[in-house]
Amino acid sequence: MNGHDVSRFNDGQQLPGTYLVSVAVNDSRKKITSYQIEFGYVDSTLTPNLKKEDLVLFNINPDALKLRYRPGEKYIDFRQGDLQFSFAFYGMSLVLYAPAKAIMNKPSELAHESQWDDGITAFILNYDAKAWHREVKFNAPSSESYSLSLAPGLNVGSWRLRNSGLWQRSYNGESTYQNAYTYAESDIRSLKSKLLIGESSSGSDIFNSIPFRGIKLATSDSMIPFYDRTFVPAVRGIASGVAQVEVRQNNYLIYSTEVPAGAFELTDIPALRGEDMEVTVTESNGTVQHFTVPYNTPAISLKAGRLKYEITLGKYRPYSDTENDDFFSNATLIYGFNDFLTGYTGLQASNKFWSGALGLGFNLYRFGALSIDGVSSRNGYHDNETGSALRIRYSKLINETNTSFNLASYRYASNGYSTFTDAMAPRRTRSPDPWRKKHDSSISLKQDLSRFGSLDLSLRATDYWDKKSESYANVNYSTSLFGRASLSLGWNRVLNADYRHQEDIFSAAIYVSLGSLIGAGTNSSLRYQILSERDRSISNSLSLNGIAYDNRLSWNISQGINSKNDDNKRTSLSAALTHPFGAINGMYNYSPSVTQFGGGINGSMVLHRGGITLGQRIYGAAALLDVDNAADIAVTNRSGVKTDDNGFALVTALNTYRKNDIYIKQADLNSQTEIKQTVSSVIPTDNALVLASYKAVSGKKALFHLSGSDGKPLPFGAVVATENQHSAGIVGDVGEVVLSGLSDSGVLHIRWGNHSGQQCRISYALKEKNSVGLYISALTCS
Repeated sequence: MNGHDVSRFNDGQQLPGTYLVSVAVNDSRKKITSYQIEFGYVDSTLTPNLKKEDLVLFNINPDALKLRYRPGEKYIDFRQGDLQFSFAFYGMSLVLYAPAKAIMNKPSELAHESQWDDGITAFILNYDAKAWHREVKFNAPSSESYSLSLAPGLNVGSWRLRNSGLWQRSYNGESTYQNAYTYAESDIRSLKSKLLIGESSSGSDIFNSIPFRGIKLATSDSMIPFYDRTFVPAVRGIASGVAQVEVRQNNYLIYSTEVPAGAFELTDIPALRGEDMEVTVTESNGTVQHFTVPYNTPAISLKAGRLKYEITLGKYRPYSDTENDDFFSNATLIYGFNDFLTGYTGLQASNKFWSGALGLGFNLYRFGALSIDGVSSRNGYHDNETGSALRIRYSKLINETNTSFNLASYRYASNGYSTFTDAMAPRRTRSPDPWRKKHDSSISLKQDLSRFGSLDLSLRATDYWDKKSESYANVNYSTSLFGRASLSLGWNRVLNADYRHQEDIFSAAIYVSLGSLIGAGTNSSLRYQILSERDRSISNSLSLNGIAYDNRLSWNISQGINSKNDDNKRTSLSAALTHPFGAINGMYNYSPSVTQFGGGINGSMVLHRGGITLGQRIYGAAALLDVDNAADIAVTNRSGVKTDDNGFALVTALNTYRKNDIYIKQADLNSQTEIKQTVSSVIPTDNALVLASYKAVSGKKALFHLSGSDGKPLPFGAVVATENQHSAGIVGDVGEVVLSGLSDSGVLHIRWGNHSGQQCRISYALKEKNSVGLYISALTCS
């Protein structure tokens, strides 16, 4: 090219450093993903600096390879051994070549343990404050309610210290404070387990979950591949208007959110496995509905050789002061004997209570998974009552038809059987407890109907020893209409035979996406719903909602009317705005009898070595971005997240023990600042705060047209660097190169070969910049 030999530059003679490259194994057409990899020269070849443990990221089993290492280094020596590579610099494409025996057929999404990052030392505080004003007609005085939720925490090494508390002042002026938990927790990597000291709840694979104050050592599911994890059932219901939904387990509030009118589905609830969820839906007009969502743990079935355990020692932590709070121990063990059979056992014991369980889980392959176990108990707190129960659980996913099915059935041999939490409750009378169950069965079915929509069905029936049965049914169907619209139909039934009481609620809703019809940069939708109420009246609601300002602003306007009761006519307005330092929200509700309005703020504060950083609420693992003092830099796909004046920002809800790529927007930088690498990869452990650093280069940016002494452009691929190596670039096909971070004057070193005639030095002086802040200059090698 232009008479110069640049063949060596095409394959190797580029600058060493860290590059974002796509990686493939054995086939360049099958990219795995993109990674930041450091490259250096080995025998004049630009070579990836990879360690043995890095190979797991690329689905290569390092233990199946004969590897050699560079003398005195930890990096793999590709010149010998089973592993080779090829690297296309200009395509930023790396291909690793490994023998078939080393390719993992079912790769784990987990990163290698050596890459897990416990993060930095930091104090973390989540907060959520709300205030409401209510005016009731008919000369009733106005009133206010307030709430403040604080969740402080401290990260030191692998240890996580956490606390959560909620203060509330109700409309009647009564103030309450509830401490949800205080604990310290750390990973025990060698055991793939977690050690917890403080207040928490035991697991529920075999027994029901027990709130305690003490110590727990248990297998950590978050360190186990995703396909081995368990699930949390969705909470579904129907709200007549804008409503507050609260979810409780063991009388503890574990989740609270606001939902618009219509059918809702909540899937992000931090629930305890095995404990039913008590749901309260409070409408804006004061109407309250209660229902229970059964938590059916899937049938127990582990892979061959896998062990799962838990040991808990502590003091029972009751919700009520009238309950016992004795010390107890809880131990469970589950082991996969082979691909077909799993065995499990458990023991609970306190001063006056004992319970043991023994069971088997069967992997029925295409027929699903089945577990059968027996549980016996002796309750010394209540006249040494004894009893037993038989439990059968079955689950099946039919991939061919996209059908998910779960069944749980409990049969109690006598009314003397007690769980530990039953035993801790005070006995009000010496007569049998009418709420003791005789039989309890639940079924859930989810069917994907492809282009015809989806169908969800859940049923539960409970028989008691000394009272009549009760049952619950829920059916939901949804489908798409004409691309931009959808239809959903729902039916709920609650039947209590003891009180001869039956409730049926029917609903139908149509959703239409309006896109940007309301305005450019917005995305809005319209929803109409008709609902049959418990009093056999008909409610109609119409709502318009949308998002705007780069998804930072969300809003909702709704109007509802009722065929029988004018008091149920409701108008509701709400909006929420996220910003770099948290979020603010407000709501206004009006009905003929009650008017409410209020708002709230929430967010987080982190104290770290670099100062104090404010951000949106932190959920799970998070990253502290350090963009080298560059302010107002946005993060890709993170609504409202920008760096502060010190160049810090918080990114939350990261995947734990897995690679997370965090991209920042280069376009937000000013003309005098450039970031060489706009992505940082982190692999946080559970609840870690990891540091994601980006190196910013400050200085002037220039476009140089470079030519040789013969007047011809310097060759494509020539490497250009400043004397201090702060800025470097590669010459384009007409002799041009763009450099940033430059001082007003200096010297450029240019090289396009190893001979003395293939390199030169050029002095430059920047004078005037154009309208976009770019200096343009033509330079000639001397």
